[in-house]
Amino acid sequence: MVSFHLGLVKFIDSSGIGIIIKVRNQIRDHRGTVNIFGLNKSLHSVFRLSGLDRIVNLYTIEEFLEKYPDFREFLTIE
Repeated sequence: MVSFHLGLVKFIDSSGIGIIIKVRNQIRDHRGTVNIFGLNKSLHSVFRLSGLDRIVNLYTIEEFLEKYPDFREFLTIE
């Protein structure tokens, strides 16, 4: 499992999306998953419109921490 906290990210270009897809493709070969959480509304729309929401798991911060509570100690949430 690879998880990205994008709570402070305001913009993502095609290079950033490409990196996420590359990580997803590499981890998929090992039956892993990619989680993205903390997206603002604008980025959430980008992920949905681009179809990324079909190949990675999107969560709010609260949803992510509910599913993976052990990560709480590693996050600084602003």
